Order: sequence, then C-alpha cells, then structure tokens
Amino acid sequence: MKTNLLPWLRKASEFIGTLMPEFIMLVLGIMASLWLDDRRETAEAHSKEREILAQVLEDLKADTAKVNRNLVVVTGRMAENARLAEISADSISADFMKTYRNTRLVMNYEPFEHSKSGYIELAAQMERVTDKRLLMNIMSLYEERYKNIEMLNKQHSEYLINTVYNYMSREMPYLTAAGDITAEKVQAFEKMLLSDEFKHLLFFDIRLRVNLEMGYKATFEEQKKLLAEIERELEKG
Repeated sequence: MKTNLLPWLRKASEFIGTLMPEFIMLVLGIMASLWLDDRRETAEAHSKEREILAQVLEDLKADTAKVNRNLVVVTGRMAENARLAEISADSISADFMKTYRNTRLVMNYEPFEHSKSGYIELAAQMERVTDKRLLMNIMSLYEERYKNIEMLNKQHSEYLINTVYNYMSREMPYLTAAGDITAEKVQAFEKMLLSDEFKHLLFFDIRLRVNLEMGYKATFEEQKKLLAEIERELEKG
C-alpha cells in the first residue's frame, strides 16, 4: 500500500512544483493590481480634497473682504450716529444739507451673505477632508459665526424698517436738493433731529451696531486663522 502511494505522491509533488511559479506570479499580479487601484483611489481622493479646500479658500477670501468692509461701515456709522445724537441747532444750520443727508444715512445697513459654492461641496463630501480639526473649524465658521452675523443683521434691519423708518417718514421732511429748503422744512427737520425720541432711536441703533461690530470682529479673526490653516494644508501638496 505504501509502495503504491509513494510514486503517486512524487508525481503530485512534481506537478504542484510546475504550477507554483505560475501561482506565485498570479498572486503577485493580483496584489500589484490591488495596490495600484488603492494608490489611484488615494490619489483621486487627495486631489478631490485639495479641489474642495481650494474652493473653500477662494470663497473665504471673498467673505473676509465682505466682513472687513462691513465692519468699517458699521463702525463708521456708529460714530456718525453718536455725533447726530449730540448735535446742536447751530451745527445743523452751519451745513444744513450735509446734516440732512447724513441723517438719512441712519437707515443704511450692510447685509452680509457669504459665498456658498465651496461650503456646499464640502458639506456633501466631508469624508474627503482628512484633517478633521480643520473640517470642524470650517463648519464652525459657517454654522456659528456666519449665522450669528445673519441673525444680528436681521434684527438690525427689522429695527430700522419697522421703527426708525416709520418715525423718520412721519417726522422728517423730504428734500432732494438745496432748492427744496424752506423755513418750515428746516424747522421740522430740526425739531425731529433734536427730539428726545429720535435720540433714543439713535442710541438703540448704536447698541445694535455695537453687537454687529463685535460679531464682525470675532468672525474676521476666525476667518484670518482659517485662511492660514487652509493655505498650510494646501501647501503640503
């Protein structure tokens, strides 16, 4: 029994030996193919991540410029409103039309709408961003800072439209040029501008603008830090 089995085992061993190189080559080929596929997928994912971050970076640069511009406007208007609240009858008469035009600017406000394309792409493919701390910082800016500014702007615009405009449209005479000035209109304008009610309106407007100023400043600082973070990430290649 053993004698008959040995030749068969020898032949089987020889047969397997002839197949072994081909088998090894097949396994190596499969492993190489899987490795190349993995490398290709990794490279594609990295490229897509950089594309998304680059778009977020461009949007962020535009948004930072908007926030900085609005911050300058809000701060400047606060100072002008404070001067209006302290103005005297003599100052009004000294340059009536300038004071009149400046008073009309009380109704101005600067809305803020952030760029959305990069963030929409990011939100749809968050898993592609490998640096999760960077991802959370981006999300925080959009979901917290920007929404806070939008809320503050909404409160301010509603106050201007529903309260300040209603008062000014009733009490402030309408003038388009110096030729429209009459003694009655000058008197009506001075009465409105020097009234305690209008001063209260101005002071509350300043309070709302202070909140906006704080919101813009905090957002601007966060934007600058995030710009540096994204740029460092993209520089890694």
